[in-house]
Amino acid sequence: MWRITLLALSFAIFSSPSLAQDKTKGALFGGYSYGQTSLLTDDFEPNFNGWHVSISRRTPILIEVEGDFSGHYGSSAGTEMRMHTVMIGPRFASYRKKFSFYSHVLFGLSSVHFDAAVPNTTITTISDTSFAFASGVGFDLRPHKKIGIRVIQGDYVSTSFGGNSFSFPRLSTGVVFYFGH
Repeated sequence: MWRITLLALSFAIFSSPSLAQDKTKGALFGGYSYGQTSLLTDDFEPNFNGWHVSISRRTPILIEVEGDFSGHYGSSAGTEMRMHTVMIGPRFASYRKKFSFYSHVLFGLSSVHFDAAVPNTTITTISDTSFAFASGVGFDLRPHKKIGIRVIQGDYVSTSFGGNSFSFPRLSTGVVFYFGH
């Protein structure tokens, strides 16, 4: 996890001087997101499918502040799981005429809910809310100065459930709207 964080921060430091080359003041992203984790045991490895929304705004010191929101849903072995995250943190972006790339480090909360069918009983619901951390990078194509396509955003998300830590890769793609030209 720390290697990915170090890579994201290195990318951010080296891309920061190029921030002044564009007048983009921020971006709004919405799209599909995928993740997979072995949460409680190696037998429970749901594929998470869901949504991902983020909004970023450049500050006067050329660093952006990003709000990141996501919902992921999956099931395995008769157990359904829902996870939502709300995070905020610094984003370092480089906006070019035809593309943009960025890195970010995010901190916030995750809420995890399980609905498990236990034999001879009703459905058992277990939930927990805890600290969440994510670091990652992304690449957007910009066919128009106001609209782009997020080709890929890759994050490494870390959180916990019931006192047990777990991490998973999160991949997202979708549409980006740029503002502030």
